[in-house]
Amino acid sequence: MSIALTLLTIVTFSVNTCPSYTDVVGCSRDPDCEWTTACADQVSCTAGDQASCDGSPQCEWDAGNGVCRRLVPCADQLQCSCTSNSNCHWDGEQCFEKGSCPTLDWVTLLDGSESMDATFGSHSHGFYAVCEMLRNVISPSINLSGESASAPLPTPPAGVRMGLIQYSEKNGVTVAITTSGVGGSEGRLSGLESELKYDNGWHKSNYIAGGTRLEKGLELAIDMFGSSTRQKVLLIVTDGKIYDLSNTTTKMADLNAAHQVRVFGIVIRRQSGSRQIDRDAEDTLKPLTSSPQDDHFGNIEIDEFPDLFSSICDPSSPWGALVGSKASPDVTICRFPTQAACEADNRCFWNAGACGVSTCVDHCAESDCSADPSGCGFDYSTGLCGNVLKTPVPTPVPTAVPTAVPTAIPTAVPTAVSTTSPTAVPTGMPKTRPPESNATLTQPPPKEPVAKSESVTTASGIALVTGAVSGGGSQPVVVAHTVRRVTCLVETDDEDLDPFIH
Repeated sequence: MSIALTLLTIVTFSVNTCPSYTDVVGCSRDPDCEWTTACADQVSCTAGDQASCDGSPQCEWDAGNGVCRRLVPCADQLQCSCTSNSNCHWDGEQCFEKGSCPTLDWVTLLDGSESMDATFGSHSHGFYAVCEMLRNVISPSINLSGESASAPLPTPPAGVRMGLIQYSEKNGVTVAITTSGVGGSEGRLSGLESELKYDNGWHKSNYIAGGTRLEKGLELAIDMFGSSTRQKVLLIVTDGKIYDLSNTTTKMADLNAAHQVRVFGIVIRRQSGSRQIDRDAEDTLKPLTSSPQDDHFGNIEIDEFPDLFSSICDPSSPWGALVGSKASPDVTICRFPTQAACEADNRCFWNAGACGVSTCVDHCAESDCSADPSGCGFDYSTGLCGNVLKTPVPTPVPTAVPTAVPTAIPTAVPTAVSTTSPTAVPTGMPKTRPPESNATLTQPPPKEPVAKSESVTTASGIALVTGAVSGGGSQPVVVAHTVRRVTCLVETDDEDLDPFIH
């Protein structure tokens, strides 16, 4: 007997419910959705292992609970989640990202004196070693603004612009140099990594190797800061005594009068212990730093330089706290304009006509959260305490089933197979085998199966699935899947019909 069957390959798909929310309230109450200009799916962070979780730039692994969570920017985190996140720092009021400077202009004055060519620790040439350290630390540790040196001011990008000046003395004359040539900053502030790395290489190739005189370097720094209104940092690096201290002190006063610069100083030692040359350097450099001077100065071994340098952009460090204290992160939570939208976020609380952060978020422990009588609830999926939701989450309207789909079509029964037709079974219901038959089947010669495939999903996303026996009708079944249909000619006995019919 020849039987034509439709074989179904069913691929489950998830119905996208987020676009069905037309308001911020309904969208924000659904944990799978987020509101930007409209309601859209949140990034799914459901990986069960750390490697897969870390592979998504919008997810992070919660090692304490062994789960993958959606990455929330540090600026949007509150105290409990901020203090438990190794990438964030809580300063007592707000959450900052470690390794992240505020909008900042930063000039480094690098000692190009002859003594810098000596051996420093395991480094055979101190000046070259510092240049390489600067080159390696700028990209991963400093959040550059991305602006080229030629970008006009003012410009909107947040982040850091940097400049590098080499100061020294040659033939009794104080000198300072900045870069020249195509590809670099040409002596200007830049937030572009490629330009800064060019500058770094240029200074390495144009090492002055003279005396230690700083005055001309400060003059160039005043010019480099120019008319910028951004926060400013000046870092002075030396290995020895500054010999033009009187003129330098006067020039430093000019710098502060023009730009209100925060000045840090670093003395780089050649050995682990402090020698007289290191103490002489400290005595001349430290007075030039900002007050309190002890907080703005470091006397360190050369291998400690990269960490101290980059700590300016780490608000959890002593130097970073001084710089970061002047800038606040762009906090976006609890800025909803309406009460309904505010109360839809369990981190927020509506009071006196404005949306603010709920006091519930101050509870880091589940016991403290549950004991708060003001209506706090602990969310085990996020590990955070927040306001208990006041209204239920709206249920999206289900997609209507097309009315044109018939409910049933009688199925013709082949006389050589059975006197009773198999009953169509709805998806998900127990299957029933067809009744046994004593009829003798005549086996025709074997035939090669003939198959073709096509998609049969309707415009509404409802798939129509048809199973049929040759010579008879068919019965459509409505399912919530994407379906691939393959029609075949099969030579078989009645027992082998079971997996195809069902």
